[in-house]
Amino acid sequence: MAAFSNLHKCVVSQTGKHTATVIFLHGSGDSGQGIRTWVRDVLKQDLAFQHIRVIYPTAPLRPYTPMKGAQSNVWFDRYKISNDCPEHLESIDSMCKVLGDLVDVEVKAGVSKNRILVGKVF
Repeated sequence: MAAFSNLHKCVVSQTGKHTATVIFLHGSGDSGQGIRTWVRDVLKQDLAFQHIRVIYPTAPLRPYTPMKGAQSNVWFDRYKISNDCPEHLESIDSMCKVLGDLVDVEVKAGVSKNRILVGKVF
């Protein structure tokens, strides 16, 4: 999906040698900048480390079924917001590809895969 190739990211760079990365995903309808701001509000400072780069990517705009197809920054579509509803597997597959590409960039920068953490706010 072409929209993913230019993924917008907020980055808090490490202050020393880059040996690890945290990729912090936002919830539906938010942005990388929005979740970074939330973290700063909670901690009263940026989430910053000497050897860890923190990346807050923004999900691309896509039609979001629970909003009647309106465009929203979401990592994947879902048929409805419910625990008993199957997920939209095609959009999850595209999200996995994008995040895999983001991890690959960090690996090419010299970070071992076992030093990369991906987390999401719900």
